[in-house]
Amino acid sequence: MIMVNMEEILAIEASKGVTKIYTKTKTYQTQTSLTYWQQKLDKQMFMRVHRSFVVKIDEIQEIQPWFNHTYRLTLTGDLKIPVSRSYLKSFREKVGI
Repeated sequence: MIMVNMEEILAIEASKGVTKIYTKTKTYQTQTSLTYWQQKLDKQMFMRVHRSFVVKIDEIQEIQPWFNHTYRLTLTGDLKIPVSRSYLKSFREKVGI
């Protein structure tokens, strides 16, 4: 089990059976599911924006319009994250756009 300080997490990505935890200084890999991490994280600070991504709201530096009326987020460290149509409504409500 990986021990990561929640304050340092920027985003979490699940892809091909591997979950990557992006922090300000390092990227960790684990077999633990994205759903597991989403349940452990503070729901006021983090939100799911795509079936493969959870992001820390305070680390969003830029919100760009993207394909099919969705968005692409740029997080601290120039990390690019898509917002899927499935999560678009809840994302807009959370960030107030």
